[in-house]
Amino acid sequence: MLARQMLRPWSATDHPVAVGTLRCREVFVPAGNRLGGERQAARIVDELLVDVHLGVAACAVGLARAALHAATTCVRVHGGGGAGDLVGTIGEMAAAVEAADAFCGRAAAAGDNDRPLPELTAMARIVACDTASTVTDRAAAVHGGATCAAGDPLSRYRREAPELHLVGRGDDVARRVVGREMVGVVDDPGR
Repeated sequence: MLARQMLRPWSATDHPVAVGTLRCREVFVPAGNRLGGERQAARIVDELLVDVHLGVAACAVGLARAALHAATTCVRVHGGGGAGDLVGTIGEMAAAVEAADAFCGRAAAAGDNDRPLPELTAMARIVACDTASTVTDRAAAVHGGATCAAGDPLSRYRREAPELHLVGRGDDVARRVVGREMVGVVDDPGR
């Protein structure tokens, strides 16, 4: 009875029902209904994660670009002592954002050419998330050095950047995808 309640279709008038984990052992799935053959789990998951990695990478680049814009605006408006150092920091941040953006573009282009490369999108995610963390931290430092109004979005950007590392099981999955490609492991028994 409980299983039937949990599995019934949800409609707009119903309240959503919390669904837990369902674990099955020794379940027969006809060969025609399978996503792939035995020992192909990693390849299938990698294909599914291509879009996730690319989406997270794009969000990370956007966050880094927003932090760069906030820091640049702050330096333009308020300047501050050691403006030459701040200008150099802004330049370094801009280069990092553009490099991450170019990497994401390369990964997206591979997918557009019907050759999605899981390892390339995973690398783009790793680079973009690391860039977002670094750029938001540096933007906050630039901002703290100048006299900008309190309550700006930089504090939120700085909190959100580390969260991007965790989306979709995080960078650990992306690192495994890249590592498997580099080492040549066909399937990951840990999945």
